[in-house]
Amino acid sequence: MSGTPAGSELPSLKPNELVARGRALPARFLLTLQVMSLGEGAAKPETSVVRVDQVLRLLPGRRLVARVEVAGKPLLLKLFLGSGSHRYRRREIKGCRVLAAAGVNTPRVLAEVADSEGQMLGILFEFIESALPVVDNQLDQVVAAAVEMAGLHDFGAWHGDLHLDNFLHQDEGDDDRIYLVDGDGVRAGRRRPLDIAASIENLAVLCAQRRPLLDGQLNEVLGAYAQARGWPAVGREFAARLAALGKATHRQRRRRVRRYLRKTQRDCSEFYCRRDLRRYFVCLREGMNDAFERFAREPEYYFEGAEILKDGNSATVFRTRIGERVCIVKRYNIKGFWHGLRRIFKPRARFRLAWCNGQRLHFLGIPTARPVALLERRIGPLRGVAYLVMEDAGREDLSGRASGGGLSDEQVAGVVRLFSALKAAGLTHGDTKASNFLVSQNQVALVDLDAMHEDVAGLARDIDRFLANWPDQPELRERFRLRFVEARLPVLD
Repeated sequence: MSGTPAGSELPSLKPNELVARGRALPARFLLTLQVMSLGEGAAKPETSVVRVDQVLRLLPGRRLVARVEVAGKPLLLKLFLGSGSHRYRRREIKGCRVLAAAGVNTPRVLAEVADSEGQMLGILFEFIESALPVVDNQLDQVVAAAVEMAGLHDFGAWHGDLHLDNFLHQDEGDDDRIYLVDGDGVRAGRRRPLDIAASIENLAVLCAQRRPLLDGQLNEVLGAYAQARGWPAVGREFAARLAALGKATHRQRRRRVRRYLRKTQRDCSEFYCRRDLRRYFVCLREGMNDAFERFAREPEYYFEGAEILKDGNSATVFRTRIGERVCIVKRYNIKGFWHGLRRIFKPRARFRLAWCNGQRLHFLGIPTARPVALLERRIGPLRGVAYLVMEDAGREDLSGRASGGGLSDEQVAGVVRLFSALKAAGLTHGDTKASNFLVSQNQVALVDLDAMHEDVAGLARDIDRFLANWPDQPELRERFRLRFVEARLPVLD
């Protein structure tokens, strides 16, 4: 694998430089590594110049996963940095061997790598061309992933870090394949099949990656998994396991959402976050640019000449442009001394709840105006005015559309899907007036999420409040009511 790849004019990074640059890595760069092939009769380590062509995943100072080229051959590099690099590499290789021994499709481990000083340790894998992560709404792909898991469980092992990015789908015409990757998450027992309870729990982790409305397909997923394990795929036994899978999926999804919500409030691969004594600012990393840097310093600058959508005592809502992006900004005002004092002692202010709930709905695949950034003005522990920046989901709400041209069947169905998704996710909105449903063509999005919380029992009140929007349009109210009943949603009257 020795050789110098084309593009030697690219910057060559040493371990300390790789760590010091954090997330600010060049698009392409070179690494000089010692490559030691695995297997019997392996030769001595060779020094190779590895060209990094695309960074796929980066945890600054800890881990780098990238598409690379070595001696003209495309490979996948998983590189570990820091004090735990020996342990992580050993665990990754061990897990990959378990996957292979279980007969699960997984990329082959080709070589171990290290820099000359032993600060970077890693593994080279074969690169699976034209492979993409499994998509949650593609049932055939999810079923195929469940079948691969059945082979792993039958071997007596399970995967402790299941998410859809760890399943790669390769479309080769009549020979589609699913590859399970990330050996670091694989755990092995005593080489005997995993018991039923543990199998269902691990399968539920996979099912929980999908949006809640797709839980109606658990029957197909478990059916394929059961056949691969030699379990009954019909009858009472199957029905009991399906019920257990449904409960476990809901439980795992709640855990997954809570872990994600913690990430939305700190600096990580998806979110840029900075805090000091004067401000707390968090922004989607993909949208972070000079314009949002200025917004974090001077938010009121972007209100000059902006369109005012609501001008209230507690909140003011604007439509404005931040850089190249048209956004809706909700400014949470302080009405007076006592209002400001109460805000200090609230553990979760309304603007922080709105930020988290917007990210929650986006994460669950429920249409909303996703928050882009949140700025909280502070003086030490004292919270001041806050600004929530959201995507522009359109100008027309459900009430305006109903009073104008009326609602199409697809728009009514969009509202029913929203309530069904809230039910499946175990959520209550808390303020389902018609103006909180924005309509863009046939897409209906739910906004104003300050009062949303986990409480499926409150959904009946949400629906009752929604039906109260139409006192002068009894036909539309009845139309919604009938559709809610058909969808098995809780209707009070």
